[in-house]
Amino acid sequence: MNNKYRLNRKEIEQYLASREEEFLSGHDTGQGWERLQRRIARRRKKRVITRLAYMAVCLIALGCFSVWLSQEKEQQTLALQETISASTDDFPEKGESKAILFLSNGEKINLDQNHSLTDKKDSALFTNDRQEGILTYRKTAEAKPVQEYNTLVIPKGGEYQLVLSDGTQIWLNSESSLKYPVSFKGENREVILKGEAFFHVPQDTASLFTVRASNMIVEGTASKFNIAAYPQTSTKTTLAEGCVKIKTPFKELELFPNEQAILSSDNQLTTRAVDAHLYTCWTEGIYEFRNTSLEEITAQLSRWYNVDMQFKYPELKEKHFAGVIFRKEELNMAIETIQAVSDVKFTRQGNVIFIDRKAGRKEERNIYPIEHV
Repeated sequence: MNNKYRLNRKEIEQYLASREEEFLSGHDTGQGWERLQRRIARRRKKRVITRLAYMAVCLIALGCFSVWLSQEKEQQTLALQETISASTDDFPEKGESKAILFLSNGEKINLDQNHSLTDKKDSALFTNDRQEGILTYRKTAEAKPVQEYNTLVIPKGGEYQLVLSDGTQIWLNSESSLKYPVSFKGENREVILKGEAFFHVPQDTASLFTVRASNMIVEGTASKFNIAAYPQTSTKTTLAEGCVKIKTPFKELELFPNEQAILSSDNQLTTRAVDAHLYTCWTEGIYEFRNTSLEEITAQLSRWYNVDMQFKYPELKEKHFAGVIFRKEELNMAIETIQAVSDVKFTRQGNVIFIDRKAGRKEERNIYPIEHV
């Protein structure tokens, strides 16, 4: 059995050796190596081409994305420009100097239509400077036994300055009126205000200067003060310089610089410390506010620019802002800035400007800062 196994093993080895010779004789090892190298080269070339094609596709995709991004940016820029242009078209109003003078004889004069106006019929002479928006009175030698009154009315969207015959300088805000003597006689220096005005009263030892506004009487001399007495609001007197006395049906008090007297609708008189500049800067064409409700801001904008603003949601009135608005700029500037820093938007429908919420905008703060309007 062992001899048989050894024989078979020897035959097998001889067979394998003969098969190896046949294989080697039929295959040139040098040519085989070359063929192998050619196959490897073809595979490498195929991989390089594949990689190049992949890179080309990526570059084409990147190029298309860059073109799309550029077009998208251009479209966004155009959309922003169109928005700004549309806003400018929607809110083009600007504040201006305009007023109507009612003489004691009932004659009505549009001061913004009269470049130069002089009246010598009364005991005082007045001149109108439309360019500067100032109506000026001064005393004359002639005197009349009966005191005559003129009334200066400032419509919405207007403002005007007035210099009385005693030298008192007055700035009248929009939607206001002042009734005053053409020429002051004796100790009676009294005027009647509706709306808002700033008074610069010169020193006069002979008599006090008196302003009646709603249920409040303000008396003073050598002083500067602001009175806001619009309907359906509290009457506020803010003192910038000097000293004034405040009188109401139930109470009297003295007011000192940077103090404000507030008379509520139920005739409750209170005082508080304030920065007087915030309540007098409107005379310089500036509306500066701190922690002021949107309701108060839009009330001022409505008067300044002669527009009707309405809230779609009452809670929007309670949003508070801090910033500055310049009256000589278009209303668009104020609206654009308020929209940019808050979640409210302004839309115009005919003669009405509606104040609404922005879609999808979340509330982020209680007080919105406005750097410039």
